[in-house]
Amino acid sequence: MTERGQIISCGDNEAVILTSEMLKAAGLVTGATVDVTTEKREGQAVIVLTPIKPETLTKKYAHYEGTPASYQQPDDLKGWQSTQPVGKELL
Repeated sequence: MTERGQIISCGDNEAVILTSEMLKAAGLVTGATVDVTTEKREGQAVIVLTPIKPETLTKKYAHYEGTPASYQQPDDLKGWQSTQPVGKELL
């Protein structure tokens, strides 16, 4: 697939405008986070976009060694459980 994009100024950076067809063909969506790398292929510089998939909780905590007993509540949350409601909070 070959289509034309456009490079535009975006603040102190440059941006490339891609058509929705380009995004779809690349398996990307608006707002996706990508790794951007440049490679030399057949004497030309090629920009490669690799989608970054969000980590699942399973992967994120695969090496977590804590237990519920070792959990330390952050200071800003301490005491909220013993506070009486002041409005129509759902508890």
